[in-house]
Amino acid sequence: NDVPPPSMTTLIKEMEASLADLDIIQKYVADPAWQKTQIFKQMTPNQFGSILSHVDSMFDELEVALALVPYIEKFTCAHVVAALKMGSEWNRSQMVERLLEFCTDFPVNQELIQNELSSWESTVTERAFEQEALKRK
Repeated sequence: NDVPPPSMTTLIKEMEASLADLDIIQKYVADPAWQKTQIFKQMTPNQFGSILSHVDSMFDELEVALALVPYIEKFTCAHVVAALKMGSEWNRSQMVERLLEFCTDFPVNQELIQNELSSWESTVTERAFEQEALKRK
């Protein structure tokens, strides 16, 4: 059994060959061999967005994001922006609402996310931004 070494390339290739993307992510974040690497811990915003762009079911996108976030050492507003740019159009507001609390740089960089939103999305997510700002006071 020739198991490829843990890498972003391995992860993306496996996602491309499967429809069970959430299962793949859940398997690897729990795998000690993958945990020993810095793949999830040091994941860049671009890598995060790329993974979401390879999720076949748009219904799984948010779940994949939420499965990855606890393993990313410094999850930032730029990660959310990448998710918005590379993910499905239909769940952008929900993606923002669910990921804001994990942004380590929310107080200083929340406008990066806000600038990426349409006026409708801004209206829909306004309360989430207000609540997150209050939580951090």
